[in-house]
Amino acid sequence: MNLFSFKKKDRLTLTSQIDALFRDGKVLYSGNLRVVYRLENKDSGVKVLVSVPRKKFRKAVDRNRIKRLIREAYRIHRHILLPETPATAGCLHTGFIYTGERKDIGFTDIETNMINALNLLAKEFSVKSPKG
Repeated sequence: MNLFSFKKKDRLTLTSQIDALFRDGKVLYSGNLRVVYRLENKDSGVKVLVSVPRKKFRKAVDRNRIKRLIREAYRIHRHILLPETPATAGCLHTGFIYTGERKDIGFTDIETNMINALNLLAKEFSVKSPKG
């Protein structure tokens, strides 16, 4: 498996799983990112959803740019999270929602927020998951 790829199987696409994520998921914040996560028992691995609210960013060009930056930051730094998620525990469903106001945000700002968010998630699962 290529660690730096971000394929269709890594994306959270089913409506029922997305609804369950926002209904039952836990929330943490990292700068301009709101991270909603939930452990699903059916699969293994990590599935990701990226969202930018239309209410704050009316132009699709702005929303798509921010989503592209978030996906790229996740793709580059996903190795922080992958060793910490226990394969036997199930699939980690994660949603990254951009909550900032600036549409001209740079990649380094998003990357810093993503690294912090992934470290928080890794810390959450390294404490709860049995080592050994």
